[in-house]
Amino acid sequence: MELQTAFETRRSIRHYDAEKKVTKEQVETLIKAASLAPSWKNTQTSRYYCVLSEDKVAEFSQKCLPEFNQKNSAGAGALIVATFVKGLVGFDNDGNPVNEAGDGWGYYDLGLQNENLLLKATELGLDTLVMGIRDGEAIREMLHIPETENVVAVIAVGYKAKEAKKRIRRNRKILLKKILDSTDITYKNRMQTFVLINIVRSLEVAVNYKRYGWLYRTIVNFLQFYEHN
Repeated sequence: MELQTAFETRRSIRHYDAEKKVTKEQVETLIKAASLAPSWKNTQTSRYYCVLSEDKVAEFSQKCLPEFNQKNSAGAGALIVATFVKGLVGFDNDGNPVNEAGDGWGYYDLGLQNENLLLKATELGLDTLVMGIRDGEAIREMLHIPETENVVAVIAVGYKAKEAKKRIRRNRKILLKKILDSTDITYKNRMQTFVLINIVRSLEVAVNYKRYGWLYRTIVNFLQFYEHN
């Protein structure tokens, strides 16, 4: 499957065919694809926990998902819990955040990996649903997830029972706020700005030291530059 086709055909599925099963090998292929995503300094702090057997999927759904997400994921052959290790991505060696995002970079990296997972699932003919509304503490208890990890999302994986409608996407003109290229900052723009800054500095010097002749020559030179550029 072409990557562009995966972009265009991937859907969030809320009706699954319970007769079609997801295999351990398929899940391992999805996780391998996820692991190929970039991460902060290659720290690779994302972690995945898979619930695969039918009885465990049913137990997990009942204990860890709200009623509407139990319904949305009913019939899915696997549930994958995505987490990441706290306090590493976005932090220096002393444990201090390198900028205002802090642990937000951990969520960012996990999102990159999850997108790989979703697109690989599409390529394999599998369907998915990312669920962010879940009981994090119940998940932690059932799957024995350590406190050093943030529980983020549950991804249902299976085979759709019916087609999902294509969702309307925002126009790229709304999403793309700015392209900064040579039409925005030209050489002339930069040089004029540079010369203007030096005119201001020259004015300050002239006032302080009463060197008005020097200021006059500087202004004349600037006007000649502006005229010919």
